[in-house]
Amino acid sequence: MMPNWRSVPLPQPFFSEETGAPFRHCLACDRSLLEAGTEYLIEKAFRTVRSLGSRDLIFEYALCLPCYDAVWTSFSEESRQRIEAYFSERIDYEGRARRLLHDKAADPRRWLSHCVVTGTAAEDLDEYQVVGLCEGDRMLLAHVPCLLGGAAMDELAALLSTQTLDEMGGFMQDFFPSPPGLEKDVPPLIFV
Repeated sequence: MMPNWRSVPLPQPFFSEETGAPFRHCLACDRSLLEAGTEYLIEKAFRTVRSLGSRDLIFEYALCLPCYDAVWTSFSEESRQRIEAYFSERIDYEGRARRLLHDKAADPRRWLSHCVVTGTAAEDLDEYQVVGLCEGDRMLLAHVPCLLGGAAMDELAALLSTQTLDEMGGFMQDFFPSPPGLEKDVPPLIFV
C-alpha cells in the first residue's frame, strides 16, 4: 500500500455495474486485481437523462497500475504537462488527501457528491466520471476517490494534443467498440 494512505473496504459504488461485484481483472492485461498488493484504478462514466429520470452507465473498467502507466506514457508530453497543470491549479491535493485521511466516517461515497474541480453537486451534472485507487479488495484514500463533471471533462479535452486524443480514442475503440455513428463521446479519465 502507498505510504501514509488509509484504506477502507471497497465500497459498492466502485463495484462493477454489470456484475454487482468488485472488478476481478485488469481490462488490458487480465491480471487478477483482488490479490493483496495489486494496485489498480477503477473508472466509471455516467450520463443522466433528466427527461427519462435515468442515470446510464457509459463505460466502466479497472486497470492495474502497470497498464495505467503504459497508457499515461503513451500520451504526448505536452498533454501530460497540461493535464498535470490543470489539476494542480484546481485541486488542493495535499488538503484533499489530509481530509480523506482524517475523515472519521471514512465513507468514499461522500467524496463523490461534488465535482472535484467545479464543486457542482453530482445530482446537477448531466455527465460525470468517478475514479478510485484500490489495492486488492480495499480502496486507498489519497486524492481519490473523486468525481469529475462534464464541464471539467470538456476543459480537459480541449487541452489535449491530437496525438493524445488519438490514443484515447484507440483505447476506447479497443475496449469499448461502438457501432459506426454511435461512437462514445466521453473520454476515459485515466489521467487523474
